[in-house]
Amino acid sequence: MVNGSVRVEEGRITAVDSGAGAGQAAIHDLEGDYLMPGFVEIHTDNFERHLMPRPKVQWAETPALLAHDAEVAAAGMALYFQHRPKRPVVALVYSHSHVDHFGGVRGVIDEADVKAGRVQVIAPAGFMDEAVSENMLAGNAMSRRALFQFGPLLPKGVRGQVDAGLGKTTSTGTVTLIAPTVVITQTVERHVLDGVECVFELTPGAEAPAELVIHHPGLRVLNMTEIASQNFHNLLPLRGAQARDALAWSRYLDGALQRYGPHSDVLIAQHHWPVWGGAAIDGFLRRQRDLYCYVHDQTLRLMNHGLLASEIDERDGERLRAWRDAPETVQMPGEGGESLQQVLDRAWPAFARACAGLGADDTLLVVAHDAVNRVLLCRILGIPLSKLWGFRQAPTTINLLEGASVDALEVVRLNDCSHHTALFGEAKHRAL
Repeated sequence: MVNGSVRVEEGRITAVDSGAGAGQAAIHDLEGDYLMPGFVEIHTDNFERHLMPRPKVQWAETPALLAHDAEVAAAGMALYFQHRPKRPVVALVYSHSHVDHFGGVRGVIDEADVKAGRVQVIAPAGFMDEAVSENMLAGNAMSRRALFQFGPLLPKGVRGQVDAGLGKTTSTGTVTLIAPTVVITQTVERHVLDGVECVFELTPGAEAPAELVIHHPGLRVLNMTEIASQNFHNLLPLRGAQARDALAWSRYLDGALQRYGPHSDVLIAQHHWPVWGGAAIDGFLRRQRDLYCYVHDQTLRLMNHGLLASEIDERDGERLRAWRDAPETVQMPGEGGESLQQVLDRAWPAFARACAGLGADDTLLVVAHDAVNRVLLCRILGIPLSKLWGFRQAPTTINLLEGASVDALEVVRLNDCSHHTALFGEAKHRAL
């Protein structure tokens, strides 16, 4: 350590001397501070936070997250404007709280435009809390685990990094964030953005703790964000993100199918290719809905028999897959195990006997388990038992049937859960 002076000429250090400097055009007194040689670090340890956290290193996490620009998003916008007219961005929507869906925001818009009111930033309720808690509080651990889950540092090639399921891999660029100016708080909200009608529907607790889907009625476009993709999403993320609620997920898919499916010509999402045409959209959403519902229901059923997930597959994996794909072919194991046809052959005569003698103003209450309800409804609806998973039967659901006779019944209400409350509903039932 030297008490002295530093001479700078034309931007270069030309001399370091002990004692006071003399004959200099400008003198800057450091007032007791230290002058140290080295490089100027323009980053704020964000990359290190993700990959190589150092013990005992303290730094301002939030400013670091807010201070970075997003290279990938900026490159994407530049590519878009090469082929399309360059118009100003007037609104940006955060679909959910995962970093790959907001980290590129500063490559698309400028915060000055947001503060001036020229750009709206829209996000679902709880977005900021979930985005910060997931990526800051648990960021170190999750980022390290993501390296193993997605392999972004592996060399590209057949023996390295090929794909990560939802895309090529996670971004290795810098992460950015701009706070939203409009927060969607109602379950369904309608907004008009630059003349485009947008219906936002909240879907929390499924793929992300804060998420929404978007329908554009005028364009007949349904944006399922990451609620519906061209694969089976992970329910227990290996990187340590919050576990997903498969039952709630299936209900959101069913809601979108009923409310927006008939009014959409194209379905888009944020990771995969579109689905074109009303019939294809209907089938796609049905398969996605049934997939998550099936995983939930069968996991609980076998879990209640004391089996772990791995044991379920090891014990009877072939039968488990058949129960999902071709339930009409499955004979349940053990003494007294039945097929669906055998259940129907047993249940329908009992149902017919119970209906016999009913008057025009009489009501019959039938209480049965899920499988019995389903096979009876298949017969009434005239659909094969192979379509057993084509409709929902939630715990304590109500189905209303009307007709002059047991052979002339029509389904007035199917899977009515309107009586469910916060005290007793599907989620509470599952927890108990």
